[in-house]
Amino acid sequence: MNENRLMILYSPYEELINSYAEEFKNAGSLLVDVTSFYRKHGLRDAQKKLLKIVKENKINILFYAGKSQEFLFPVSFFRELQKKIFTSMMLTDADHFFDSRDIYYAQAMDLVICLDQPSRYRFKNYGIDAISFYSLFNAQKYVKTNDTRRDIPVSFVGLVGLKMFRKTYIDYIVSNGIAVDVYGNNSPNGFISKEKMVEVFNRTKINLNFTGMSTMTTIGKELNIQKLRRQMKGRIAEIALCGGFVLSDYASGMEEVFEIDKEIVVFSSKEEMLEKIKYYIDHDDEREEIAARGYERAQKDYDTHEAIPRLVRILYEAKQRKQHKVIRELVSDRHFEKNYATYRFEMCVVFLRNRMFKLAWLELLEIMKIRRLNFSRVLRIIMSNLFPRMREMYRVRIGKKY
Repeated sequence: MNENRLMILYSPYEELINSYAEEFKNAGSLLVDVTSFYRKHGLRDAQKKLLKIVKENKINILFYAGKSQEFLFPVSFFRELQKKIFTSMMLTDADHFFDSRDIYYAQAMDLVICLDQPSRYRFKNYGIDAISFYSLFNAQKYVKTNDTRRDIPVSFVGLVGLKMFRKTYIDYIVSNGIAVDVYGNNSPNGFISKEKMVEVFNRTKINLNFTGMSTMTTIGKELNIQKLRRQMKGRIAEIALCGGFVLSDYASGMEEVFEIDKEIVVFSSKEEMLEKIKYYIDHDDEREEIAARGYERAQKDYDTHEAIPRLVRILYEAKQRKQHKVIRELVSDRHFEKNYATYRFEMCVVFLRNRMFKLAWLELLEIMKIRRLNFSRVLRIIMSNLFPRMREMYRVRIGKKY
């Protein structure tokens, strides 16, 4: 393992990835905050300097975990790296960004790590090697407190207004005479800290998890057909690490993560959800046995301290298999180029705001080369920068749908 040298390109704005980065650092990896690095050096110099870092530090494995909506570099930059070293990418939201971003960058990756199960098959259909590696959390922060009394019958922690079906399901429970404590932005109990969230998980008899997808992403509004899809959520592991009982609506591949009816319980309709809430509220011993088994599974498989070394070994082994891999020609199209160029416009605005005029000019040159933009998103970028309160006001207004 000593001959391997791993570099992590990550965005510290992703809380999930931050906990991963800490463990990667403990494993001796070189960490680069790629978002800040880019905003300091710009489009051209950031690429040159990263290539130099790879060479000088004898890096031979890249692990890229940028923000889901970022288009920092052209795909060709990662292809250049792929010809020299082993490249991998972790995707935190492939359910949303597969078609608009992820599949294009995945072409330049030797391995794609998905946080859900279905996405890995989508990548494999394009001839791209992919694995599933469920969300990990720091078990020193998500803790079980054995002396806490479970005095909250049912609770839900998370966004409601922008997520499919959550309000409908919660209202259905309440209309049938069962109180639900809801926490999160614009909820009755409001936003709560991580420490408070851990307390709620410990105090709650039945912790609800919903898998409906957002109605909107940072790139644009989702198609209506997406309302039918379900998305694996990391919340299940967070609850389980706190020793909480999880009742979740089903998402494809969930049985690979926790054993259903043994470690967590699932439902497929609001009627089944209500039936299982009533049952497990009245069956304390059975509920606590399931929560205990879920806790044991989460401690073993979904604690960053335990799982990141396992992921590092997977990367080392995958690197060894790369020797005879055929690297195919990159494919692009108008859809990706429009999103990529629109992100260049966003970076242009960022650089202008910071009086980094040369870097802004380089972004503009890239836009002129592509000659495609998403004009509705360009308008939102302009308006949110001219009137910075507009984005927050819009988010609050949407959230009040709860």
